[in-house]
Amino acid sequence: KKWQQEGKTTTMTTKWIHFIDCRVIRTLLDRGTNSNKTKSNNNSNSYHRQWKQDLGRANVIVNVADGIVSHVTLLSDKGDTNKDNVPKSMGANNEKEEDEEEKKIDEELYEMLEILKRCKDEEGEDSVEEIQCRGNILSPGFIDIQLNGAFGVDFSNPNITQNDIIKNVSSRLPQHGVTSFCPTIISSSFDTYCKILPLIGPLCQCCEKEKDQGRNNDDNIVGANILGLHLEGPFFAISKKGAHSEEHIHDPTAATTTTTEHTYGISMSSPKKNDGIVIVTLAPERPGAISLIKELSNQNVVVAMGHTDATLAEGIEGVTSGATLITHLFNAMNPFHHREPGMLGMLMLDDDDGSDGNDESHNSVSTNKNENGPVTSDRNISKHRPYFSLIVDGIHSHPSAVKLAHRLHPNGCVLVTDAMSAMGLGDGTHTLGTMKVDIKGNRATVSGTNTLAGSVVSMDSCVKSYRKFTKCSVGEAIRAATLHPAKVLGIDNRKGRICAGYDADLTLLGVDELDVMGTWVGGKKEFDNISSAVCFGGSKKRKIEQS
Repeated sequence: KKWQQEGKTTTMTTKWIHFIDCRVIRTLLDRGTNSNKTKSNNNSNSYHRQWKQDLGRANVIVNVADGIVSHVTLLSDKGDTNKDNVPKSMGANNEKEEDEEEKKIDEELYEMLEILKRCKDEEGEDSVEEIQCRGNILSPGFIDIQLNGAFGVDFSNPNITQNDIIKNVSSRLPQHGVTSFCPTIISSSFDTYCKILPLIGPLCQCCEKEKDQGRNNDDNIVGANILGLHLEGPFFAISKKGAHSEEHIHDPTAATTTTTEHTYGISMSSPKKNDGIVIVTLAPERPGAISLIKELSNQNVVVAMGHTDATLAEGIEGVTSGATLITHLFNAMNPFHHREPGMLGMLMLDDDDGSDGNDESHNSVSTNKNENGPVTSDRNISKHRPYFSLIVDGIHSHPSAVKLAHRLHPNGCVLVTDAMSAMGLGDGTHTLGTMKVDIKGNRATVSGTNTLAGSVVSMDSCVKSYRKFTKCSVGEAIRAATLHPAKVLGIDNRKGRICAGYDADLTLLGVDELDVMGTWVGGKKEFDNISSAVCFGGSKKRKIEQS
């Protein structure tokens, strides 16, 4: 009714989706501390923390018109035969408390079913689509913050079109569970930046734009959301350039205001709000880099450190200046050494003070304003250990290295694909920016060399491999592709969780192998795996059962 009062119209038949008997990651039901959404009426925060295991059963209702999660109701685990995947108890101290919890769950479920029944009575049977999840996992949609291209489209190609991006990439990423991504531009020429940024910029949500608008009000929006641009370069160490062209790599200028104008063709302080740029990766040790980190952070741009020769001390200086992320840990940076830990040593910083425990000059990180404004953005992450992204394809980093990083900082991993345009195209020679790249299996190298050029791995494969390599829980693997990247971008108040009021970006995964069975972006179904049709059992017109 509120939607109608606001004057919105729709030709949609389905206005609600009811996910029945799905498993959810219990730690992804909590709201972020910076959330400004209306609190859920399901009281999930009060008792799901008592669960001992990673997965719990729930019913979820999605408001398709507004593209948000409407209700999340937890279910009793009684009668579930899969004891390995559901809590054995709700943590009650005695039988009476357990009965009270069960009663609370039953009341919430009854309330949810009554709401749906009323919707059917008022809006017709087809207004509610019921999806029988049969105990499979309903996860927040995957977020890939470093994607160079895919399905034949290279984001660094100045001749790409918006249609290429939407029809060939955004529309096909949901088959891998991806509901949001950041197109990534490698080190390029000034003319290339001037062509690409104005082209992709208007497609970006920029993390704040359109967050309160129903996705399904615009039929032109197809597939995964474009959150904003990730500019990987060109302020790198030449020795760690990787697949980036040396002719495009240079240091920031001393005047940071002109640095972005001379490099990218835009001003970070312009009324256009930096043309959709949300992440910039640079080497913190390069001349002028620290000043640029502060300037970008002041403009609420995430600064990542990568393709760098930085020592641990130089990395810490980058963090204290506002950097919050390490780009593809282990790759294009110095290896760990017992006398100079390098960037890997950043994972061992103290979460409370940002120090390594030995250098008193870095015992604390100020969050106060200086004469040029705040060093950190409102994400306020930089006073802790930085997040780190990982390409978990079994090629860019050995499984033991992935396991080491997870052990050092389990809450800091952000899975990325770093995929290039050849992802999904198979073996052969393909183009990444101005570079020729050879693809064989899962390995992508600069043509004629053994230098890794990127990857051809998909996000769902990264999630599976991360779980396999680290022996982590299902929840930890999924959080690395959902909540953690959302936190990096400062959008965990609307993405990366399953909570009332959050974006209905959802991925249904097989409970055993984590295969993608279905993907919804803003409540709109963007992928349906026909081979898993058994999961979508039940008719839209079937009566709602209260069991």
